[in-house]
Amino acid sequence: MSSLFADMVADPGLLPGVYSYCDQWCSYCPVTARCLVYRARARWEERHGGPRETIEDAVAFTREVARAAGGRTPELDALESGQAVRKAGARQDLAERLVTQYAFLASMFLQRSGWRPPSESAVPSTPPAPLDVVGWYHLQIAAKVGRAFDGLSPAVGNLDERRADAVGSAKVALIGIERSRRALELLEGQSPQDIIEAMLHLLELLNRRLTKRFPGARAFVRPGLDCPVA
Repeated sequence: MSSLFADMVADPGLLPGVYSYCDQWCSYCPVTARCLVYRARARWEERHGGPRETIEDAVAFTREVARAAGGRTPELDALESGQAVRKAGARQDLAERLVTQYAFLASMFLQRSGWRPPSESAVPSTPPAPLDVVGWYHLQIAAKVGRAFDGLSPAVGNLDERRADAVGSAKVALIGIERSRRALELLEGQSPQDIIEAMLHLLELLNRRLTKRFPGARAFVRPGLDCPVA
C-alpha cells in the first residue's frame, strides 16, 4: 500500500470509489470531506510543491491513489506498454463524433463570449453561472464518452469491471449533457445565438445516442452521490 496516502485510506468515513463517477467539480460537491482523491490532492501538492501540471504528474498521482485504495490502472498500463485500447476512425461511434463536434463548438462559443475559467481561489457562485457550467462540462463530456466506449473494448482488464465502468462513465456524461443543456437554455437570446442552437441540437443527439448505447446508464447508482451512505 502507498505510504503517502495509507493513513487516509484507513479512515472508515471515506466513500470508497466516490471519485470514480463524479463530475470532478469539487467546489460544488457535498462529499469532498469523504473523498480520497480530494484529500490526497492537498497532500500530493504539499509533497510536490504545487498542483499536478504535467501528464506525468497526473499519471503518477492516479497510480498512487489506485495503489492506496487497492485498485489497479489497466488502461494506463496498456497505454504505457503501447497496447491500443481501441481504434479510432471507422470504428468510432456516432456519439464520439457528436461529442467532438460539440466540444469544438463549445470552445468557439466560450471564446466568443469572453469566458475565462474561474480561479480556484475564488468563492464559487451558487448556483454556478451558466457560462461556467458550459465551460466546465464541454471537455469533460468528451472525456467521459471516450472512457465509456473504451470500457466496451475487449483489449484491457476484466470484462465485467470494464462494462460497469463504461455504464458509470456514460452516466456522468449524461449528467454533464443535461446540466449543459439547462445552462445553454438560460443563455438563449444572447449572441451568438446560432452557435447556442447548434450546441443544443448536438447535445440532444448525443443524449439519444448514449441512452441507446448504454441503456442502463441512468439507473447506475453512484454511492454517496445518487444515494445517501451512512
